[in-house]
Amino acid sequence: MKSMNQSLLLLLSLASFHLHAHVPSKEETIANRKRIESLATPKCSAVPEGGFVYFYHPMVGEWVQEAFQLQKIREIRAKLAPYLKIPLTKEGFTSASTRRDESEMDATGYSAIWVRDCCWHYYGLKISDREAAKTLMLNLANFYAEKGQIQRLLNVIENPQVADPKQNTNAHMDVPLIRFSSKTLSHHQVDGKDQEWNHLQLDSHGLFLLALSDALSTKIVSPVDFKPQYFEALALFPAFFTEIDYAQKGDAGPWEEELLHNASSAGLVASGQKRIMEVINATPALRQGLNDAVVRLKKQYNNRAVLKKIESSLSAENIKRLYQAGLKRVEKNLNLGGEAPNLDGKGIDRRADIALLFLCLPEHALYTNNTQKIREILNLTLSLVGPYGVYRYKYDAYQAANYWIASQVPSAISGPETPQRTFVTRFEKGYTPSKQPLDAQWFFDSNFAKVYYNLSMLEKDPQVQAYYVRKGDMHLKRSLGQLTGLDSYAANGEKLPPLQLPESINTVIDIRQGVSPMPSPICPLGWATAALLMALESAETAHGALQK
Repeated sequence: MKSMNQSLLLLLSLASFHLHAHVPSKEETIANRKRIESLATPKCSAVPEGGFVYFYHPMVGEWVQEAFQLQKIREIRAKLAPYLKIPLTKEGFTSASTRRDESEMDATGYSAIWVRDCCWHYYGLKISDREAAKTLMLNLANFYAEKGQIQRLLNVIENPQVADPKQNTNAHMDVPLIRFSSKTLSHHQVDGKDQEWNHLQLDSHGLFLLALSDALSTKIVSPVDFKPQYFEALALFPAFFTEIDYAQKGDAGPWEEELLHNASSAGLVASGQKRIMEVINATPALRQGLNDAVVRLKKQYNNRAVLKKIESSLSAENIKRLYQAGLKRVEKNLNLGGEAPNLDGKGIDRRADIALLFLCLPEHALYTNNTQKIREILNLTLSLVGPYGVYRYKYDAYQAANYWIASQVPSAISGPETPQRTFVTRFEKGYTPSKQPLDAQWFFDSNFAKVYYNLSMLEKDPQVQAYYVRKGDMHLKRSLGQLTGLDSYAANGEKLPPLQLPESINTVIDIRQGVSPMPSPICPLGWATAALLMALESAETAHGALQK
């Protein structure tokens, strides 16, 4: 096992920023197949809401067969509370996954700190552990105030070409970081070297501003907790977004892949920047802190052109302009069919994408209270619901069939090298577009559930309210169904603890065993745990409203 771990580390160090986890060797493929030969598949149950739910844990099997009522939701929350934990690292952050002990090297790279994941973790911890939520948000604010991160923001403000891959081949590493080491607050490293990663992910910064504004407005974080240096990053964000013209800029988005003009990224930046300024302007101590930060920046830096950009970008007129630019991008994309329409005909046409739900999820997101837009986005994204979970988008090769147990195989796609072909074959796994049911099915039923529960709370008609609550219940049951069983094994043959949420349900195909849906070895995933905590809280609120 030691030699196998060493080989995993070597493979990971050679990975590009497109490669999320290593491809098994031929020897590992043989060993992995032997380990999954006799592993169990989930059971299936009819549910009162209509349809079927697959589940791994027998307790979940009992739950899903009942029509949910308020008391049952409370019982489920109490039963799962000991299992739905999002632990802080020693430095006060949250790793994407705690599948390995903090002191161990995780070959998948999921022990790193992602800004995006931390923000979703905050929303989960806000429900389960407010003190931990406070610690996490203050440490994220401290990360953005770190000298290296401040300098990256300033470099882009001074010269926007720093963030343009066409002008700077190292743009993906030179922009503000969205993934880092909790020990150094700088690049996550493998074998002593900065790991190549595409940090052009604007959605992370927008989500951070939304989460921080939530922590401040709900008094989880108070102005006295906010150190003076934290305001400096907040003072720089408007100029950063202005100089890169964020609404017209392609980014890697929440899936960290090809640079697309993502509606979800534009929407999170627009709402995040708008909301944090609303919270600051409504609180005298915060407003003074921001003004003082600008004064300090003037003393520290003598580049008048940069300082002028910073000051002018903080104006109410520019904050409004930034919001309108993001909103315009989102509405244009939605009118053309979804997340990232291929407008120039040279890229990938991304229509249904589960990231669109992020426009409806956090409080004060772009469409949190817009019932018409929520329904529009649901109609787009419901096509991604699979039997065991939710596809991120069409033709998602990451963790597709036999991802974890098969070595490299030739692609089954012939013809010209189009962007779409290059995209789906980048893992060298022989991806076949006609077999999307074999793609990874993720944990996003929890997000669907929360959106439906929130939608029910926006309605006045009791019948419509009950309708949306039932829809939420169906997706909540599907999410509960992904919890690992008493004797669960991952799609790479690893033993998994019970009642944990994986990143996705993967497909294992074996000539002797047939097709087996199995949890991803990325388990537990903190984001999935947070999403279920959020869904369960919204379920209790929505069911409580029905009983009044």
